[in-house]
Amino acid sequence: MEDGAKKENKISKEVANRDFENWADALGIEYNMDGMNTEDKADFERLKAPIIKAIVDGRCVVDGNSLEYTIKTCAEAEGLIGKTVKIGVPSGKIYSGMDGYKETQNVHRLNGAMSGMTGLDVGIFPRLYLRDYSCFNAVVQLFLPI
Repeated sequence: MEDGAKKENKISKEVANRDFENWADALGIEYNMDGMNTEDKADFERLKAPIIKAIVDGRCVVDGNSLEYTIKTCAEAEGLIGKTVKIGVPSGKIYSGMDGYKETQNVHRLNGAMSGMTGLDVGIFPRLYLRDYSCFNAVVQLFLPI
């Protein structure tokens, strides 16, 4: 950025929150924190934050009951940067993606669940930088704490 110019967000935080709430409503995610205890509120905010940030930055777009996420960073995968991935409605594919991993293999199970929601190969997720990985991670964990 030249001359100390601030980076402008593509979408305001208010609009991003409204988009998140519309998506949450469509999928039955409870986002009203009035009935949550302190720990649940903190967990929910931790999961919501990377999704809101991705919407504000323009990396994630709410499309009805799906999210369209554009990968911006990938250390080792040619052709993934700029690829738009549809994060669909969760289904039994989440569980299928976790098949074969032990209960103690949480990261592998999470990657498998992310694969189940996106249709991407499970091996892609470990190669993403955290900026992108954290959004996929948060979406899955809103439905299935791993």
